[in-house]
Amino acid sequence: MAITINGTTGISGVDGSAGTPAVQGTDSNTGVFFPAADTIAFAEGGAEVMRIDSSGNVGIGTTSPISKLEVKAAGFVAASISSDSTSETQLRFYTNTAARISQQANQALIFDTNATERMRIDSSGNVGIGTSSPQGKFNVGGGRSVFGANSETYSIGVGYTQARVNSGQTYYIGATDSATPDLVFSNAAGTERMRLDTSGNLLFNSGYGSVATAYGCRAWVNFNGTGTVAIRASGNVSSITDVGTGQYTVNFTTAMPDVNYSAQVNARVAGVITTGVAAYDVTNTTSALFVVTYSTTTAVDCTYVNVAIFR
Repeated sequence: MAITINGTTGISGVDGSAGTPAVQGTDSNTGVFFPAADTIAFAEGGAEVMRIDSSGNVGIGTTSPISKLEVKAAGFVAASISSDSTSETQLRFYTNTAARISQQANQALIFDTNATERMRIDSSGNVGIGTSSPQGKFNVGGGRSVFGANSETYSIGVGYTQARVNSGQTYYIGATDSATPDLVFSNAAGTERMRLDTSGNLLFNSGYGSVATAYGCRAWVNFNGTGTVAIRASGNVSSITDVGTGQYTVNFTTAMPDVNYSAQVNARVAGVITTGVAAYDVTNTTSALFVVTYSTTTAVDCTYVNVAIFR
């Protein structure tokens, strides 16, 4: 191998190859060679391991790097940043536009701590924390999870800190930390205001002084019982059947769970001072309620009949 030493150009000679590098030590197949114009390559054991191409791109494990640094291998490949001291290690980006961490293949992007997977973004864009198979856009699995507020009361929850009015106050929605968790709603003072228990009961503070079970109105109707019966407004009532003078059947859209419900009925008719109302439970079913309206002891059709069902 001929080497030329020139005061103007420096040291020059052959380009060499991976098997016989142009610059080498005592190991004849390890060193530096020049495979193309404006390209520097490094060989180890007679094989190219790294190059800097004419664009300034660095390739490790590839002869055609597509970015400033590309690392490629047939199997597992990793880049490590480590420190021998107790100081933290950091990966920083300095740019005048957005910084990007990108998984170019149709595969997941996974984040580990303590050599264990903690979070992943799958190929569909779903984010999983504590699960390797997120079922939605954001899926949290495993143990206690708290977002936006730190509370040991809940196993999982969402906190919202108000930014403007009452700045800094945190409101909370969470599931209680138990084998059969309830869904709880709390105000800024941390006071529970409403709860949905595992039996599906809704509990809230409505003048009780504490959270208590709320019993909903399962059906209601306001109708004109004179002439052709006409419903003015209703909820869970499909129709009214005119059975006779002052007698009606209220038909439910969705049936009651049983016949042990409470029916509240009131009515009035023009020109009649007192109009009594009775509901005959002997004919009640889960799908209909029989109602009679009367004045004194005489059944009469009423202009306004109001019925509400509670259970």
